[in-house]
Amino acid sequence: MRHGINKKITLNNEVGPITVNIPPPIPAQVQTVEPRNTALRGSFKDFYHSDIKSFAPTGSSFVERAANYIKRNEGVKNKMYRDKGFWSIGIGHLITPQEYNFYKNRILSDKEILDLFNKDLNKKIQLAKSHFGAKFDSFSENLKIAIIDGYFRGDLSGSPRARELLRRGNYQAAAKEYLNNDEYRAAVASGSGVAKRMQRNAEIMAKEN
Repeated sequence: MRHGINKKITLNNEVGPITVNIPPPIPAQVQTVEPRNTALRGSFKDFYHSDIKSFAPTGSSFVERAANYIKRNEGVKNKMYRDKGFWSIGIGHLITPQEYNFYKNRILSDKEILDLFNKDLNKKIQLAKSHFGAKFDSFSENLKIAIIDGYFRGDLSGSPRARELLRRGNYQAAAKEYLNNDEYRAAVASGSGVAKRMQRNAEIMAKEN
């Protein structure tokens, strides 16, 4: 089923032109959460269900809007799963070797998932602020959220060139550089949702004034 028509934006900058395919917003794919008996089944429906029509940040505060945007991008799983060859759980939490035995064979409750996510989100916000310094406060709210999402996934924290271009205010060049990596190209080739997620963030970067 088609949910709209793709559009293209051409980014012209000192690095060179790039044409980015920006897909229309699409409903999230449904993943089943299997909570413990103490958790309320379906309590994640407010941010992750088949009725979602847009990935635009929503919420009453900046942190809540950033959280909801990342939740929609990440999805949720209450058991351990493989992501890029690493074990993860909940809302994109990367399991460290020290945590492996703790989470192995466990099914997390909704509260456990949200508590873990809130800790991870706070760490990523602080990391982004530490990398960008005072420049971070000058960004629009949408760009701040896109940057935090990039840190949450790891694609922006792993791209120092894109970060430098953002610091310099060369936003179109930053958008191009952000997508200039093998993981993005592999995601495009495979049809992975990672490509659409990165394209959304790139479009936000390119629109910054």
